[in-house]
Amino acid sequence: MRARVIAAMAALVAAVGVVAWGIASTLHGQHVNAGNLHHPTSSQTASPSSSPSPSPSPAATAASLTSGMRLIFHQAFTAPLNTSLWETCYPWAAGGSGCTNYSNPEYEWYMPSQVQVAGGALHLIAQQKPVEGRTSTGQPAPYACRSGMVTSYKGFQFEYGYVSMVAQIPSDPGLWPGLWLAAANLKWPPEIDILERWGPPANKAGVYFHPVNAPPDITHLSPGMLAGLGSGWHTFSVSWTSQKITWYVDGIPLMVITSNIPHQAMYLVADLANYTKTGGCSGELLIQSIDVWQS
Repeated sequence: MRARVIAAMAALVAAVGVVAWGIASTLHGQHVNAGNLHHPTSSQTASPSSSPSPSPSPAATAASLTSGMRLIFHQAFTAPLNTSLWETCYPWAAGGSGCTNYSNPEYEWYMPSQVQVAGGALHLIAQQKPVEGRTSTGQPAPYACRSGMVTSYKGFQFEYGYVSMVAQIPSDPGLWPGLWLAAANLKWPPEIDILERWGPPANKAGVYFHPVNAPPDITHLSPGMLAGLGSGWHTFSVSWTSQKITWYVDGIPLMVITSNIPHQAMYLVADLANYTKTGGCSGELLIQSIDVWQS
């Protein structure tokens, strides 16, 4: 999610008209500023607690963390998609015929048709179906994979808060779903990755933080925790204050950061990338709800 300077992105727009987990050499990040190919330098692996006491539920964790806060954003998806809030491409490509992330090894072309609302959920749909997209210089180029993404850049930005996303995460080969926060000034970093998951062959998942002028912080899911994501709805959340960021999966805290905290507006992103040319492109990322509380 991608190394590009703002001037390069401006040129692209003109030309085109356009827990933490898994370890791959790159992560979701924005490609509007330099230094956005991620090569994590340190990490840890989360494992289930050995304590005999039961793990907190997502609802109990949310109730505890949001006590005294107000709900400033609530999205339960009903058809049609609220296009005054959500865009189906990155902000620098809004209004075009599609987009991709040129600074990452991604092989999908994001299209509005791959973003659907049905059954009380947002569906980001990846399909092995050829489509003509564009290169980073605006030239026509074929893409074998088409997929979907949304951002709240146009309709909702915020600084600090407790973010909760209820989602079904695909584990299909070659897919790379991401739930994350991106900087509203369109510079990278910072980036707060609430979840990233790579299907086989990588078969990894994790939570990440990409601060300004510092190496990333990473926590990987243990094999047992990763296996648990294979079915059903799960709650992915992050508590972001002026002094600390804490990541949670299903109410269980995974990573805590107390340095290099972003003090700027950010926006929500959900996407379903394809990270390998040979791994296929078939699956869906479903999101049931997104909530943000703030003091």
